[in-house]
Amino acid sequence: TSEYDFNPLDWQPLPCDGLPGPLAIPDNDPAGVTSTVVLTGGGRITDLNVCLDIGHTWVGDLAVRLTHQETGTEVVLLDRPGTGPGVPAGCGGNDILATLDDEVPAPVHNACGNGVPAILGNFAPAGSLASFDGENVAGTWTLNIADGALGDGGDLRGWSVIASRTSPLGDVDCDRDVDAALLDQLGDEHSAAWRDLDVVLLHHLVFERLLGLGEEDNI
Repeated sequence: TSEYDFNPLDWQPLPCDGLPGPLAIPDNDPAGVTSTVVLTGGGRITDLNVCLDIGHTWVGDLAVRLTHQETGTEVVLLDRPGTGPGVPAGCGGNDILATLDDEVPAPVHNACGNGVPAILGNFAPAGSLASFDGENVAGTWTLNIADGALGDGGDLRGWSVIASRTSPLGDVDCDRDVDAALLDQLGDEHSAAWRDLDVVLLHHLVFERLLGLGEEDNI
């Protein structure tokens, strides 16, 4: 699982990072199954989204939670989508390929298409991912998926944490309002480029210069 810069106005679901192999979700088991990833690099979270790729019949059986182990913060991403008064079994469609993002108006709970995947696209999660804002992105992140009804099964195929964050340098926010001192450290040839390059590429240049990396090094 890795990090991406994500534009909430891009309404196509991002490709999720695949697992080494499908992770089976036990049928009708509230404990579910857990997948864990350790993120490095640091920086405070300013926005966090999650990509899910799940192969499962009758997705209305599923509840999904994301936990940041270092802080104990937990957010419910899915809670048996489609369930409600008169619809106890929820969405009867198969499979999920979705990016969950607080800034998208359509709730994932109401998403249940006729095709496969039944939940396809960008949606607001059941809980608020803003609960992670301000926390350090580095650490152990755990995704738990539980099947709450008997008779259908499936597996987790992949998932991604999609984090926007402040710079690990501390005081430099990853936006286009850059401190003049940092531009000085970049030098004239890169200072002019700042206004045109994507913020991710420019922060890479900042880190290269401040950390003294050569042209052949990567960070």
